[in-house]
This record gives sequence, C-alpha cells and structure tokens, in this order.
Amino acid sequence: ADAAEAGARAAAAEEAEREGAPEPGSAGFNQFDPAATLSRAITKRWGFAGGLAFVTALALGDAVEIGDALLRGGNSEEGDGVARTAASGLIITDERVVTGGTSPGAADGLLVGVHVAVSVEGAAEPLLDTRARGRPIAWVFGKAYAPPVCEGLVEGVEGLKPGAKRRLVVPPSLAFGAKGAIFEIGDDAYAKVPSNATLVYNLEVKSVSPNWS
Repeated sequence: ADAAEAGARAAAAEEAEREGAPEPGSAGFNQFDPAATLSRAITKRWGFAGGLAFVTALALGDAVEIGDALLRGGNSEEGDGVARTAASGLIITDERVVTGGTSPGAADGLLVGVHVAVSVEGAAEPLLDTRARGRPIAWVFGKAYAPPVCEGLVEGVEGLKPGAKRRLVVPPSLAFGAKGAIFEIGDDAYAKVPSNATLVYNLEVKSVSPNWS
C-alpha cells in the first residue's frame, strides 16, 4: 500500500510539473520558496489532497532523506583566496571548494539554491542577505531568472556543488547595467540597485537538484 501511495504521489507530481509549474522568473514562480511553487502546481492539478500529500512529504522529511541518499556532498576545503578575472570581466574568489561526491555541479536544467549577500562595491551594508530571511534564492539553470540573479551570478555559480562558497565582483555589464534593479528583501520591503553599479555577491551554494519544469 505504501508503495502504491508513493507511486501515485510521484505520478501526481510529474503530471503537475507538466501541467501547472510556472517558469522561473515568471510571476507565479517563488524564487525564494520553489517548494511552495510546486505544491501550488500539484494542488491546482490534483486538488487539495494532492498538495497536502506533497507538503506532508516535505514535513516528514521524505524529500530531504531521498536527496541526502542520492546527492551526497563531496570533499570540502578552503579556497585559495586568490581573486581571478574571467574573460567576461567577472572577478571570482574561491572561499570554499567542494569536489567529488554524488551531487552534480550547477548546470543547465538543474534547480540551484544559493544564499547570497549582495552589496554595492564599497558599501558597508548589503542590499540583500538571504540568510536574514532564512531562505536561499533558487532558479533553474539555463532558464529565465529574475533579480537578484544576474548574468554574473549565473557565470559565477556554474559548476559549483553544494557547500561551495565564492565572492564575486560583478561589473555593471554582468549585473543590471544602466537600468539598475529592485530587490525584494522582505514582505513589502525592497532595495534599489543604483544605475551602473558594480555589485559584490558573497555566495554559498545550498542545493543542486533535478528540476520539475
């Protein structure tokens, strides 16, 4: 019976993914809580019971246990702390390097969760620190994204495994350019990225997992 229930739940999730999951970066995708997005998609397609089953599974830790079993972290060591400049102009400093293990590195089609502290270069205080709200940002690599994710962050995260830490100095051309941006930093709270700002991202990759879209 348990196997049948698990199979039905998996089938419901797959169907919901095909039918109702919004694109990352769209109004319906919660960049700070992607699990809630999937739960809503399941509820839309399969009703309250389906959404409740998914939430219950998360509450019981099913997803975490499965993820831990299949996607184990690798070896972690301190980064060399040396800043290097990529061809794009992005400046990257490795603070913690993770290798090996069974978890993939960030790549197209994978859902990536990252804690970030973002500040304007030279500023004393960050514009956004996701640890303060207790939830990392998340997006599907290779698909649409929204602030605070930018081209420089995507480049800086590519290939990283969970546990990796980096400091990125992102020039305006890889950040938000002349238009700047608005970051959501809490309920009805926002921070403005100035025009042509160079941004500093201190990041930690929290998860890299299969995507549902």
